Formats: sequence, C-alpha cells, structure tokens
Amino acid sequence: MRRRQFMTLVGCAAAWPLAAHAQQKEVPRIGVLMGMAKDDPETQVRVSQFENRLQELGWSNNHNIRIEYRWIGDSSERLRADADEIVSSMPTLIIADTTAALTALRAASRTVPIVFLRVSDPVNAGFVDNLARPGGNTTGIANFEYSMGGKWLEILKQVDPRISHITILSHPEMTVHQGLLRAIEAAAPSFSVTTKVIQARNSADIESAIIGAASEPDSGLILLPHLIIELNRSKIIEMTARHRVPTMYPLRHYASAGGLIAYGPEPTEFYRQTATLVDRILRGARVGDIPIQQATKFDLSVNLRTARALGLTVSARLLALADEVIE
Repeated sequence: MRRRQFMTLVGCAAAWPLAAHAQQKEVPRIGVLMGMAKDDPETQVRVSQFENRLQELGWSNNHNIRIEYRWIGDSSERLRADADEIVSSMPTLIIADTTAALTALRAASRTVPIVFLRVSDPVNAGFVDNLARPGGNTTGIANFEYSMGGKWLEILKQVDPRISHITILSHPEMTVHQGLLRAIEAAAPSFSVTTKVIQARNSADIESAIIGAASEPDSGLILLPHLIIELNRSKIIEMTARHRVPTMYPLRHYASAGGLIAYGPEPTEFYRQTATLVDRILRGARVGDIPIQQATKFDLSVNLRTARALGLTVSARLLALADEVIE
C-alpha cells in the first residue's frame, strides 16, 4: 500500500471515534416557556405528565433529548427576555405554554418550530392560518372556545341565583377575551344580570376589582384565563372568600385550591397531547402541516366547603353534573 493511502486510512480511522462521539452529543433540544411558577405544585404535575408521555414514546430527558425550562414565575415582565434567551440557544423546537408565552416566542422567531398549548382561538389571534393546516412554524392545542363565556355565566347563576351583577376580569392585550366577553354579555339579559368589565393588568388591578365587586349587593365575579390571573391565583381565592364574592374560575385547580366553582378543560391532558406533537416533529413531521387540536372534554368542579362558607346551597342537579365535588 502506498504511504499516502495508508496515512489517509489512518487519519480516517482516528477521526471515526471523534465523529461518533460528536453524534452521540447531538440530541434534540427542547426549550419550554412555562406559564406558571417553578415551585407551583400544579406545575410539577404538568411537567411530569409531559415527560412521562415522552418516555412512553421513546424520549427520555437527558438521554436522547434535552429539555430546558424557563419559568415565568411571579412576573410576566421577564417573558420577552426569556423568549429571546430560548430562541438564541437554537433549540430543535420550542413549547409555548399559554397565549402570553406564544406571543413572546412568535416575536422572537418565525423559523424555530413552536408547539403551543393553553391558547384560545389561535386563528383570529393571528398565530396560525387555519386549524387544519396551520402553516408557518407553529402548531398546538387550543383550549377555550367563545361559547364558554356564556356557560360560565349560566353555572355561576345556578350556584347563586341572587346574583344580579357580574364583574368580569379581562386583560387588554388578550384579543381572544373579546370573544368570551361577547358571549357573556349576549347571555346576560336571559339571566337578568348586568355586566362590568375590569381590565386587570397587575395584582393591584385585581385587588381593586374584587373590592369593587364586594361593594355591590348580589354581585359575582368571572375570571377570564390569563397569566396575570394564574400568577395571582392564591390571592384571588383568599380575597374572594374574605369579601364573600361568588366567583367562577376557568380551570379545575382553582376549585381544588379553595375557589368556589370552576369549569374548563383539564390542563394536564394538554401536556400529554403536547408530548405527542413533539414526538411527531422529532420524527420528521412538518410543524405547519400538523392540524391544531382542540379541547373536547370540560370538567366542572364544585368546592362545597367554600360554598358553605359563603352561605350558598348548591343544587343537587348541579352536584350531579359535577366531575369533582370537593368536601
């Protein structure tokens, strides 16, 4: 064998272990922008559901994938910086938990694949072209449809038939809240209630709204889902109990934590569905071709202990419809 050929073979042989070692380290990286605090017990339940489902599909964190979390925590103002950091780390794909997280991530990148969850009306919000073929770099799971607004009002009125005025906590940057508000306001006359919308941008706005609702006789409160509401969950539940304001919450874990009543989709299932979408993308599916999934199951949770503290008697009919009754 000629010396040049021999040296070429030796050089290739020496490079093989290095190449193999490099390939072993090139595992898919998933950035996650969570719309909850890291130390929130509900967060840990949802993360476990997500990672357990990934394991069922053959993906193990720190083995053949790497998951890097960012936690919104107690401040929504870090959101844009967190989104920029995730995108600059050049992940394989990103998960956006909540509309606020998706808005920040879409502003940071229109090329990195994004899977969203807990987002309402992604078409009219401008996140995707349509539900069947989202297009672009985004797909995911939509949670609330506008008719839910009327249902919240109906259930709250059943819990306390005396209610004649409803205060609704919304957020000015959530365009999807307009559809929910229209549904509530359209249903209001048939339930003989008037409505008042309060824009809750921060904790102080929420506190003021609850005190204002408590000052009006026969008043109730409806919370539209948003990051600010989630971050102030404990304060809202404590204040509505102290000021004796019957309140409708958008998700089960509010009732579990002491809220009067909640009606909405079960969030933990969204995280399992998200893992399934991640699996499809990691195996080669084009993100813009994956149809948007929508919530199909909605849970009604009633906290009887809170109802009794408010002097309310929940009807046997409503209790029979409830998926969860908290004693």
